Formats: sequence, C-alpha cells, structure tokens
Amino acid sequence: MPALVHIRTLPWTALRCLGCLVSILLAGCATHPTTAGVARSSDSITVVYTTFVATLPATPSSTPAATMTITPSSTPAATMTITPSSTPAATVTITPSSTPATKLRTSLLTNAKFRDDSSLAALSHKGALATAKNYGLAYTLVIASDPEAAILARVVAGDDVIITLGEDLAASTRAASASYPDVIFIVISQTKALSAYPDVIFIGISQTKALSVSQPIILGGDNARHDELGFIAGVMAGLQTKTQVVGSLVPAADLQGRNYANGFLHGVRLTCGPCEVWSVEIEEYADLAEGVDAVRRLRQVDADTLFASSGAAGKAAIQAAAEAGMAVIGAGHDYYSNPFTGGDAAGAELLLGSAIYRPDVMLEAILDDLVTGAMPSGPTDFSFSSGTLDVMIPESSPLSQAARDITRDVILRLSSGELSTGINPLTGDEE
Repeated sequence: MPALVHIRTLPWTALRCLGCLVSILLAGCATHPTTAGVARSSDSITVVYTTFVATLPATPSSTPAATMTITPSSTPAATMTITPSSTPAATVTITPSSTPATKLRTSLLTNAKFRDDSSLAALSHKGALATAKNYGLAYTLVIASDPEAAILARVVAGDDVIITLGEDLAASTRAASASYPDVIFIVISQTKALSAYPDVIFIGISQTKALSVSQPIILGGDNARHDELGFIAGVMAGLQTKTQVVGSLVPAADLQGRNYANGFLHGVRLTCGPCEVWSVEIEEYADLAEGVDAVRRLRQVDADTLFASSGAAGKAAIQAAAEAGMAVIGAGHDYYSNPFTGGDAAGAELLLGSAIYRPDVMLEAILDDLVTGAMPSGPTDFSFSSGTLDVMIPESSPLSQAARDITRDVILRLSSGELSTGINPLTGDEE
C-alpha cells in the first residue's frame, strides 16, 4: 500500500526577506487564524515579504488553426497549410516566398497528440513557429507515424535543425544524429542517454546530467525546479482549504517526487501555517487504481485540497478527488483542457489551477541563437526565473481574486529570487 506520510511537523524555512518589508492588503479570502507569512481576517489577507519588480511569463497561445497566413519579419507573407491527417506523416509547412538572410531550415517531428494548447507538443510547436515567423524560416511540423522515415525525409529535404519530441522518436533520433552529423537535432522529453552524440541539444523535464548530453543545452536536469511547481501549488492549497487539511500525491523514492512534496509543504506554510499536510507516496505511479485509492485515504483524514504530480496515477487522482468534492491542482499541463475538457467534465469547477512547463520559451531562445550563428550554452533549468514554468488558473477556479493576486505575486517573487522555496532541488530536502 502506498505510504501516507504526515508531514505537519516539518519546519517552515521558505520565506526569506531581502530588504524592507511591505504589507499587501488584498480582499476576499476565507477566514483563517494567523499563519506564518500571512495574517488573515474575514475580509482581508495581509502578506508580508520584500518588494521587487518582475514580469509573468506569457500565456500560451491557442493551437494553430487548420490554415493561416503569417508574415515573417524579413520576408513577404508566407502560407501555412496542413496535409490531411490520414497521410503517413501529416505536415504543417511554412515556406518563405523569398530567401531569408539565413538558410536555416527547421522541422518539428512528433507523434504526440495536441490535446490542448499547454501540452509539450503544442508549446514546442509554438516556440518553433514563433522563430520561423520572426526570421522568415522554412519550418515543417510533421506528425510522424514512422519516426525513422519521417526523420530521413526531413534530412533529404535539407533541414538544418530537426526537433523531435516524444519517447517513440528517441531511438530513431539517436541513430540519425550519428548518421547525419551536419544536422542539429534538438530532443524534447526523451529519457534515453544521448551523451554519445555531441551535436544533439537536449531539452528534458526530469533528466539527470548523467543521461544528458555534455553539450550544449540541458533544460531540466539536476536543477529542474519541481520544488517551485510544488511550492506554488501549496500556496494555492493553503489559500483555498477550509478544513485546514491538504494533501499531495507524488512518486515514491524519487527526487522529483521529493521536490514536489517538500515544495508543496513549504508553499502551504506560507499561506496556512496551522494546516495539516499529508503526502501520499506511490511506488507504481502508472497505476490508476493507486491514484484513486490515495484520494480515499486523504478523504479519511479530512483533506479537502489535493495536489498531484504529473503522471497516470496523479491524473486519475485529480479526477477522482474533484468528483468527490475536493479542490485540486494539476501539474505538467493545463488540466482544465485535459481531463476536464474545457469545463465540461465533472469536477472542473473545483480545479484551482495547473502548474505547467513552458518548453516554447527556451526553444525560441535556442533557435534564435542558431539563426544568428551562436551555439547555445547551458545548462538552463525549468524555473520561474527562466520563464519556463507557468501557472494557468481558469476563470471558473474557486480561488478568490485575492488568492489569485497572492499566487501571482508569489510567482513574481520566486522569479526575482527574493523568495525561496527553502528546498534544495539537488536533493529535494529542506535547506
């Protein structure tokens, strides 16, 4: 049976003040006793921490339409067309009508479904498409049913940069990077070792340095800030809970899971010091039944708010918890779109928000460097400070406007470095 760990007694160390203190008075949240970092009353919340100036990352755009016209910054208008999906490899191609200053040709190959505009596939496409529009590049999106054939077709087409996304393309990408050393391969979310191929740029979510390329980009890696995702989820949970009992669901004996759980604990401490925090650790995180059972156990201790890390068990738990009347927070993608189907599925009204990855931000930066002749350098980690983490709060979220404002303010302070989660991302332990 998965471990149910009571971590109420762990100390709070996340709030670090780096200058003069300010009080921000925001109206509209539920009544709670005074907490560490936050003083509550029936009509206000006072948050005490340092001031700073920062900006939130951009909100992901919607998935592309079937046809559209774009205007690259250095070329006349270009046209995007989609070949019907019944073909072996559906493609979206942008071909500038005049030759741009650089001859760089790019493509993105994936067999992932574009379920919503916050998925890795959709956001990766967004990043590649934005660069193509900015520089007037030839860009092709390929839905690859046959990875090996699709990669070969792009090599034959003369692509200089081939981006592949998804585990099913990992083996073909490794083989192609060895066979075609003149092509730069950018690999997104592939967990197989690529260190033998120095021309591969690696973008991974939970990859360690030992399994990543030695050059030149690691997005994720040892310092990926899963603790920040957990922390911001804890902030929202602490603001929302009425029973003052909240829970998290994470993989057992896993660095990512430990960062999620302890980050969540510290986020709750910021907004609800007296809250009880429980963590359910699951060894088989692909087991849907384990996720559903975790919800049952958390309900037994009167938890009314759940955060679950990304994965099959986490997704099943989010759905089961919302259907049981618990407020929920997702991770990895926008849960409002999937599985709550834009608000149509049962429990959608209880989704507080989703903490997501933004591969498009770094992908744009990598391609910008390649276009201008600079070789990207790393590592660069998923974090709020790099703009590669984001939070999506649906309009239907039960979070009050005051709670939303506090959540956004905490993100800004994490981004600036004036607020720390108090977690060491290398170990997942408290600092």
